[in-house]
Amino acid sequence: MNKEETTMKSITELAKRWGCSKNFIWERCKSGKIPSMKMDDRWFIPTKWILSQEDKLDDLYEQLPTYREGDT
Repeated sequence: MNKEETTMKSITELAKRWGCSKNFIWERCKSGKIPSMKMDDRWFIPTKWILSQEDKLDDLYEQLPTYREGDT
């Protein structure tokens, strides 16, 4: 495995990881909403960016109030 493979994820890999369609990721790469690099005919997203987005989501989940059974 070379350095590009460990620091970048393909659209297919990210779509599978996030449970969404490849088209959803591709459209956002194409529009610039997801930072990406096109090599030949494939798009790649920096793993560092992916992890930072997942960290932000984790932080948001931590801020949500928790409810226990019986709470109203």
